[in-house]
Amino acid sequence: MTAPERVCRRCLLRDDPSQQDMYRTVSEYVASMPSNQRADACAVKARLEACAKCERLQSGICRLCGCYVEARAAKRRAGCPDLPARWAE
Repeated sequence: MTAPERVCRRCLLRDDPSQQDMYRTVSEYVASMPSNQRADACAVKARLEACAKCERLQSGICRLCGCYVEARAAKRRAGCPDLPARWAE
């Protein structure tokens, strides 16, 4: 009998060893976005820090909107679906 997979609450994809394939896919998606559509690195870092503290984050997914937060945070014009001011630049 194998142990059930643990659900990583408040983990980003990059921090969850069981999600490395999906993290690679999301990273490739972000890299393929035109640079003028991507947020700068400082904004992405701040956004992901806010997401990591949010109770709605589960295994790298926002339970409010269903997105992978690492993909959403990389988009220049994206906002937090719960509290837009949370991602204010």
